[in-house]
Amino acid sequence: LVKLTAQTREKRVQEDQVMQVINMMRVLVKGVCCPTCGTRTEIPPGGVSSFPPNYPLQHRMVLATLNSHSTNLLCDLCTSEVSAISRCMDCAISFCEHCEELHLRQKSSAGHEVLTLTDARNRGITKVRRQIMCMKHPELELSIFLFLLFSGKFNVICRDCISASHREHICEPISRAAKSHLTKLRFAADRAKSVVEESAVAASRLNATSKKIEAQCNKVQTEVEQFIDDYIKSMEDHKLSLLEQIKQVREEKLQRISQEKLKLQRRIKDARDIAFFLDDLLNDGTDVEVLSFINPVMCKIEKCDNFEQIRDLQCSGTMQFLPEETMKCPNNFYTIYGVLSTQSVSPEHCQLNTEGKFK
Repeated sequence: LVKLTAQTREKRVQEDQVMQVINMMRVLVKGVCCPTCGTRTEIPPGGVSSFPPNYPLQHRMVLATLNSHSTNLLCDLCTSEVSAISRCMDCAISFCEHCEELHLRQKSSAGHEVLTLTDARNRGITKVRRQIMCMKHPELELSIFLFLLFSGKFNVICRDCISASHREHICEPISRAAKSHLTKLRFAADRAKSVVEESAVAASRLNATSKKIEAQCNKVQTEVEQFIDDYIKSMEDHKLSLLEQIKQVREEKLQRISQEKLKLQRRIKDARDIAFFLDDLLNDGTDVEVLSFINPVMCKIEKCDNFEQIRDLQCSGTMQFLPEETMKCPNNFYTIYGVLSTQSVSPEHCQLNTEGKFK
């Protein structure tokens, strides 16, 4: 489409070779995998190079080359490498000085707008000749639409390709095939756009659903954390309550023991004093002296004998921990396991219920 210098053409060949190597590295068994969408496509019989190029991208690359001030454009009409100095904005052709003069002399192109390359680039070159050449016959343009009978696929070829390898296939001019197939392609494009819209709506619904799920999960997570924190706090409070009850029972029992010990010490002292006094009185006193103390001594001895009997204080049985018993927390509705019992079982106060047990 655009005549480039020998250096530029050599660079383009090197880039094509690199792309061919990359494409060959992507070959999977008998196909290639698209790096963008992951779609797998079978390789044509002619190899990776038989795939059609990206024409819109190629078109934009050509326009970028034409508009670049650093590109040395050649005359599109000269057979030799002659630098172009102007461009026809109607025909999208670059001219050297001689070809520009010939172009403006012709009646069909006398009124065309021809600008210098600098002016054309400053305005912006937006039009190029969309001429696609055959890769097998570079001198011929692709002009035949081919239907492969055996594979059921379509292809675009030049005139020489028909006689070379496609005589048995159905062929028709591009202009005729475009009328029937472009309608299908436009319908496919519209369908693809509708798929994009439907997918966008579905994606929006999924996003909304995911947000609702996220919000619900966060809410439930907060409730669970709050419940567990409150339950743990209730357990801690219950633990402190049980320990406080144990402390109170311990203090009460030890206090009772201390009181009983004081009573015992007082009785021992009284009994010892009477025994020592009587021993001295009986050993050294006369009968009159002994009998004169009979009333206070006997009263003191009777008082010691009438001392209240000390009840047995048990360490076990009066206080028990019942882990299977439940209770309600006073500050919330949680059910807590584990209760302290300070009641002892008295067999004489128990009643055996046998109703309905024996027949």
